[in-house]
Amino acid sequence: AAGAFAAVLSAISVVVENFENLSRFAAGIERIDTLAHALLDAPGAPSDTPRIRSADAPNLALEHLTLHTPGYERVLVRELSLRLVPGQGLLIVGDSGCGKTSLARAIAGLWRAGSGTIHRPPADELVFLPQQPYMQPGSLRSQLLYPHNNGFTLPDARLLELLERVNLPDLAGRFGGLDAEQDWEKVLSVGEQQRLAFARVLLTRPRYAILDE
Repeated sequence: AAGAFAAVLSAISVVVENFENLSRFAAGIERIDTLAHALLDAPGAPSDTPRIRSADAPNLALEHLTLHTPGYERVLVRELSLRLVPGQGLLIVGDSGCGKTSLARAIAGLWRAGSGTIHRPPADELVFLPQQPYMQPGSLRSQLLYPHNNGFTLPDARLLELLERVNLPDLAGRFGGLDAEQDWEKVLSVGEQQRLAFARVLLTRPRYAILDE
């Protein structure tokens, strides 16, 4: 009995000790699945069902947008029309699961199940900040300069000023300078990662920024 108990306890402990890694793995698989649906038509979509159209435009606008889940199981948004110009703010609120993040994915072009038209400015004028920011491997400097890492640089004083503006004044000193390399997803809290993502927005200065929570 003691041996059986020890074996069961050991087996269950594997799940408990690796729960965080399993959660990250599941989230990664979900993102890959979303990308696959963006590149290919959703497997469950009827062949004669219209898809959401995209059009280049100077400002962001939605025209008679109806948004479904990728497999067309349910309607998330119906006949939504709006137009935003730089300088305007729009707050989207609602219960969990009502489709707020899904709408952001549709605006980004990741979800196309539905009908209507999304008018979007050029990609370099539109920035999306997910609830869990992307932290790339590399130095603190590269985190701030992302996605402009190919030869793009700024003086250290400018980067340190950005960190101060997002309430991370001691971040560089805590880890050994701007060129220190860490596993940033593990050494920074989610709040610190979000503020680091805000610094990227202040650096990039896009015409539109879409923030998910």
